[in-house]
Amino acid sequence: MSLRFSVFGVLLIIIGSFLLLKQFHIIELRWDIFLWGLLTIWSGDMYLRGFKKNENGKVFFGTTLFLFALYNLLRSLDFFEVHFHTFVPIIFIILGFSFLMVALTEPRSFVPLIPGFFLSGIGTLLLLEEYGYIDSFDVWNYVRVYWPIALILFGLMLIFRTRK
Repeated sequence: MSLRFSVFGVLLIIIGSFLLLKQFHIIELRWDIFLWGLLTIWSGDMYLRGFKKNENGKVFFGTTLFLFALYNLLRSLDFFEVHFHTFVPIIFIILGFSFLMVALTEPRSFVPLIPGFFLSGIGTLLLLEEYGYIDSFDVWNYVRVYWPIALILFGLMLIFRTRK
């Protein structure tokens, strides 16, 4: 006998429990933390269902939404200090990781790996530059020299996609 449950039912139980604990002044509930937490749970469920059914759209969207919600939840909980100018590199990393998760659902296809590594690499370089681990001149010099690789990879992706 398999255990099946409603995600919506679990969410209602979690919401009700938090609101009850708030009524008794056991916890302090901030709505931003609460909403980001719910979005994290919901999008994580979307990812898992998409992965189970090999639905790339749900895997990509679920992963993107999960990582974005988790990032904002941790930011709301003050786990780390976030500056506005780090938002763009984080988005690149999240999108790259989402493509890599799609590659897990299609192990025989390397097409999602190309944008996955490309976006994650750009995001990582920009984040390292932002925190001072590498010089910004070096980053832009690498981009200026190696940008044609993106065209080559995109062309390969288009060729192999049409051969299917």
